[in-house]
This record gives sequence, C-alpha cells and structure tokens, in this order.
Amino acid sequence: MTHDLAYERLPDLLFDRDDPDLLGHIGNCHVCQRQLFLLSRVDRLLRQRRPRTRRRTRRSLGPLAIAAVTAAAIAVAVALPQRHEAASARFALKTDGGSIVARAQIQRSDAENESIAFIAEGLPSRPFDTYLLWTQGPDDGKRVVVGRFMVSRTGACRARFNLPGTRHPGRFWITPSTQPAVIVAST
Repeated sequence: MTHDLAYERLPDLLFDRDDPDLLGHIGNCHVCQRQLFLLSRVDRLLRQRRPRTRRRTRRSLGPLAIAAVTAAAIAVAVALPQRHEAASARFALKTDGGSIVARAQIQRSDAENESIAFIAEGLPSRPFDTYLLWTQGPDDGKRVVVGRFMVSRTGACRARFNLPGTRHPGRFWITPSTQPAVIVAST
C-alpha cells in the first residue's frame, strides 16, 4: 500500500476498520496516524453537535418565522409612503463641447431637504484644486453653492450633497473654487 493511497482512504477507517493493509500502513506512518486522529476528532464533534442543532432548529423555527413576517411587514410599511412621493430627478452636466462630465440624481431626503448623489468623470484635474457645484435658489433665482468637491487624478469624484428646499432646482453648473465666474460644465 502506497502512502498516497492510504492517505486518501483514511476517512474510510472512521466507519470500517476491516482493511489490514491500510491498518498496517497507519501503524508505521506517523503522518497518517496524525491525520486519522484529526479526522476522528472532527467526526466526533460533528456527531455530538448534530442532534442539538436539529432540536434548536425545530424550537426556533416558529419565532424565526414570526420575526421574518414582522420584518417583511415593516419593510413594506416603510416602502409604501415613498412610492407616493415625487420621482427622483436626474441630470447631466456637460461641457461647452457637449461631453458629459458629471451626472447627478436628486431625491427627497426628508420633508424639507433634498439629497443629491453626484458622480463626476473626466473633469479637468489640477493639484489641490476644488470645484463648486452651484444651483439657482428656489425663490429668487440667485445662485446658491450646493457643495464643494475635489476630483482624483483622472477627474473622477463621488459625492453626496444635501440641499434645503421644497422643489427641485432648475439649473446646475460647476466652477473652479478659485474662479467662480468660469463655468466648466452646466445642465
């Protein structure tokens, strides 16, 4: 009997010890003795735990089902009021050349505020330069800074801004923070 063949057949000894060739090899091989010892420990632990797990599963199935139904009901109750609100608005910011450099989505965050998920890709990247995202105010149309952000070396950025107001603003634009009159991209 080779060592490799004996090593593969070690799990068989957990159930049937009638193989004299395999037993003879194990008597002379310390590596196989150790592996058989470890296999028998794992087998014994699994057999000891198996009945307890079944009893616990049967006992906890009722409360688990009740908890699952309750969680599903809560999830539905939370989701239903959101369906009646206005749909989220999406917009893209384009350069003068027409290429899209940023996209955003506006959603209600609560009764008085809106949340803007902002993703920029391809904005000009300069070291230590920050950009400003602007919009028009809801009442008087004056410009309002939505937020300040920096881009990576590739001109990419992900940001989330909160904007007070009760309606979606109309126009957005991006400027360098050092030159607020220079519009890089707009809706």
